[in-house]
Amino acid sequence: TEYTGKGIKLPSVLPSGAPISWTSSSERIDLKNMTPDEFDSDYAWAAVTRPESGSEKIVLTAKATVSGSEKTKDFEIEIEASEALYEDPLYDGAADPMLVYNREKKQWWMFYTQRRATMVEGNETVEWVHGTNIGVAVSDDGANSFSYSAEYTKKLSETLNLEKYLDEYPSEGRDTLWAPEIVYNEGKYHMYVSYIAGVPTVYSREAYIEHFESDDLLNWRHVKQLDLGSDRVIDSCVQKIGDKFAMWFKNEKHDGGQCTYVTYSDNLYDWSTPTLAYGPDPWHEGANVFYWKDKYWMLVDEDCIFALVSDDGVNWVKDREDLYDPTHPEDHSYQFGKVVGANHCDVVVQDGEAYMLYFVHPNNTKKTEVKMARLQIDENGHMFVDPEEKPEYV
Repeated sequence: TEYTGKGIKLPSVLPSGAPISWTSSSERIDLKNMTPDEFDSDYAWAAVTRPESGSEKIVLTAKATVSGSEKTKDFEIEIEASEALYEDPLYDGAADPMLVYNREKKQWWMFYTQRRATMVEGNETVEWVHGTNIGVAVSDDGANSFSYSAEYTKKLSETLNLEKYLDEYPSEGRDTLWAPEIVYNEGKYHMYVSYIAGVPTVYSREAYIEHFESDDLLNWRHVKQLDLGSDRVIDSCVQKIGDKFAMWFKNEKHDGGQCTYVTYSDNLYDWSTPTLAYGPDPWHEGANVFYWKDKYWMLVDEDCIFALVSDDGVNWVKDREDLYDPTHPEDHSYQFGKVVGANHCDVVVQDGEAYMLYFVHPNNTKKTEVKMARLQIDENGHMFVDPEEKPEYV
């Protein structure tokens, strides 16, 4: 077995080929909705719900028929609490999270890039961040906690499968989807998601932003691939400014690939010719724009989250280099030797409060965790985050 914290990998057959069935002493291990491991067909993953505090010992029992007789064996594991808001139970790679409220089910849904951080060690390429699905996690308690939905994630991978829409989408067995952005308008949900054909091992393949729409956040219809003047565009974000919608995105071909561009629409379907919004220095990506406290704010991923501010959503000035107070290093993480605070965030403004959802790489690993923080404004009008404060309800 392999235990990642939010998921446990269990063998489904013996070397002889005999099937193994599993039972658990606790419902914290979801054995009813196990997902086959894509790297080893003899194994499957079960989601794990951590305790809110402390730890809990659980006994897993394997049952199989060997030489005509039924055999059982017990395995004891200890599940510990985590400070993370969410961890992906399958691949331990939840990244680029965003929140949207499901109006029909009255739940907060988290959509995220399901990076495959559990790929075989020794693979030093970036294959693990490609070939990614969009994962779905659900909260019934105001985004205080989230549970992975294997059912919804599977349904989403089926309806976002571009190969079934147009012949020109090439097939390499699976494709890459990154950084979903979802907007609700006039009874429909609109998703703008980054698409890369196949599973590249380097960051150089063509990338596009695809538009889908849905009535229920689960069944999506492909609208079109956006024409944004480049074949290397990722990380879209949409915010309404006046009577128009604005979309910011990273154009990896223009100005050294370090620029955020913007395009405008009256209806979320037809978009204007993009223009430069911010850049080229410093290097950045994953812009997220929102309106709060009579100003427009742009949070950008530069191996930490820094803030830009604007009165009109067009002209931007830098507000803060790093939202986190550096005297709290325990809330920073290490990504490939660099100290970082947070990566690729989403912000929800609700009842006058602004909540930032983001991910980190703990302990210098590929693994990622999703966290949440409440944004605040200091006496000088600058944005900051108190890393010791944990939001309880959105």
